[in-house]
Amino acid sequence: MPFKITSKSSVWYRKALFHEKDLPVPQRWSEWVELNEKLRQRGVRPLALPGADGWMLTDFFENVLLGCSPEAYTNLAGHRARLSTEPAVEQALTLLGRLWAPPGTLAGGVRRSLVQQYSDAVVEVFGHHRAAMVVAPDFVEPLVRDYAHSDFGIFTFPTVDGDQVHPVRGGGTAPLVVGGDVAVLTAPASEAARNLVELLAGSQAPLPWIRGYGGFLAANQHDPGAPYSPELRELAGQLTGNPRSIRFDLSDQLGPLGGSEGLWQVVQKFLKDVGERGEDQVPPAVDRALVRLSELEELEG
Repeated sequence: MPFKITSKSSVWYRKALFHEKDLPVPQRWSEWVELNEKLRQRGVRPLALPGADGWMLTDFFENVLLGCSPEAYTNLAGHRARLSTEPAVEQALTLLGRLWAPPGTLAGGVRRSLVQQYSDAVVEVFGHHRAAMVVAPDFVEPLVRDYAHSDFGIFTFPTVDGDQVHPVRGGGTAPLVVGGDVAVLTAPASEAARNLVELLAGSQAPLPWIRGYGGFLAANQHDPGAPYSPELRELAGQLTGNPRSIRFDLSDQLGPLGGSEGLWQVVQKFLKDVGERGEDQVPPAVDRALVRLSELEELEG
């Protein structure tokens, strides 16, 4: 029984900074690339990356991949394609590398990025003001509010149209990657366990979490009066507004290949290879990442 859903396609940003520097919120990837360049020119590092949390980096990659090709994403999740040979994977890595590669992009540089967890990245943006944005799931909301108070905004992960060198054709919709928590009854389950799951299935059950803590999206979306913050109400609306665009977290569907010894590690090494090293380092880094994926797939059989 799904209880909590996690939206993984949001970018949290410093609203006052954007207003002060008259910066638009990007809706397309190409606009995001231009925004990052404007920030660098004004001495502001665009992104904080939680590279120590491999799942956060794979979430970033999965959003780009889904934006490049929903069909490829679906085939990979269904084990009908290989990561190492799927053209959309190479395309997504290339775009991601070109976003991360320009010097002055990452708060603390690539070394800091590789050792900080998601909470550290949030603090980099909203506590220390060392970056403008962080890509993070909905459950960071309480931490964001602790440091930013009201000086924050959220925008949906941009529609991936590529950049001038690597345009992406087709698609046209913003990616929407989700995760979640599911209650499972084992056999034999006690009557008390069954009663608990029945209670959790009700539309009122998530309200104490939503009201008391924030950063919580109910899988049961049938209570229109749920006391979400304006930001999370927007995210909840995305989930109900276009459910066919939703895709479940890819790494969670790949088995061991998607875990800490698999895709997580590949994307971490990719960040180390490209982060702030310049765009000329992206093509060889993409090649090395694809070789690593191929080796892992061979081990998986």
